Amino acid sequence: MLDLFFSEIIPNSLANTSILTYVIVFAGGLVTSFSPCILSMTPVMVGYIGGYSEGSRIKGFLMSLSFVTGLAVTFAILGFIASYFGLFFGRIGAGWYYLLAVVAIVMGLHLLGVLTFSMPGIKKVPLNVKGYNSSSAKEMNRCF
Repeated sequence: MLDLFFSEIIPNSLANTSILTYVIVFAGGLVTSFSPCILSMTPVMVGYIGGYSEGSRIKGFLMSLSFVTGLAVTFAILGFIASYFGLFFGRIGAGWYYLLAVVAIVMGLHLLGVLTFSMPGIKKVPLNVKGYNSSSAKEMNRCF
């Protein structure tokens, strides 16, 4: 069922521009908005729009429209850059995929605390800074 959707329905609807094309693109946008990368932007977006709208609905709408437009343009530019480099990396040998996989696994193990190493030039941020409440940061982290 899902294979049929991705192999026939989407390519056919994109080849023949119709209302279904717009529905599929809109649904794809809604599905991608639930990814962890976008959900982590929610506090930033609420703070940005809430901080600058000052109670006016029209100003809040314009601020959210400009914020979303900025995100869309930024992601479109990053998508073009990624597709360009994807073409570049597609022409080189398969060894790069294994190297990138090893780097990703090492980074994941470091984040889990299995591997510990220090990067030169990177200093740790002190946790006991005046006005810093680590419990509020931990509570916010639980949302994600």
